Amino acid sequence: MLLQKNHFITWLNIMKIKLISILAYTLSFSIIGVVLLESNRPRFFMGSTIIYMIGLVVLFHYFNWLKLNEKNLLKQPLFIAAVTVPLQLFVLYGLWAWDGHNLDFTSDGFNRFLDISKLPLLILASSVPLAAIVSNIHRTTQTENQIEKTQKQISLVIEKNKTDSYYSHLKSYADIFQTMPKFKVSRLNKNEGSIEQIELSIVHPYTLYKNIFKSSSIDNGYNTNVDNDFIEKTQN
Repeated sequence: MLLQKNHFITWLNIMKIKLISILAYTLSFSIIGVVLLESNRPRFFMGSTIIYMIGLVVLFHYFNWLKLNEKNLLKQPLFIAAVTVPLQLFVLYGLWAWDGHNLDFTSDGFNRFLDISKLPLLILASSVPLAAIVSNIHRTTQTENQIEKTQKQISLVIEKNKTDSYYSHLKSYADIFQTMPKFKVSRLNKNEGSIEQIELSIVHPYTLYKNIFKSSSIDNGYNTNVDNDFIEKTQN
């Protein structure tokens, strides 16, 4: 229990470091974007956007966040990024597009807003297909994990059935062997030249079963084929 608690604390600390790193990285880019806006350097801003996206992919790859698991979709960093990154870029590119314009809630003002906000709105709209793609991949991942779990459960059931069938077959024959009556046979004593009576009975039914059905086992289940060596011994 203590080991599991320590493992959870370690995992929590690692997640905090990852989240702080991502937040610091995105905040730094936002600050740089505002600074470049104030200094009117659009080319540097475009270049910093490309570098930012590449760095974000590298960080996600390093944190192993590009892979999806079976957990809730809202807990997937890739899905969160697919929604928040376009929103972040929408605001930053919008600041460039809206610079020098005043609020105007008339029809002309809305038309002008749509006209100057084509690129920011396009970036914002990209979050919908990106989130849909991540969602579909996540659904596929969940389905694959569910199939894998189902296959494991089926394998466990098959193994259990084999074990149960083996023990059931073993017990059935052992009970039969135990109910068999004792019987006497006569044989010639070569040393004394006389005939003697020998009483035969089954003392170890489980051992007899294993000698008869050698192909039966816990792993493979029961097998009704009688061992050939046993048949030859009984005939001789």
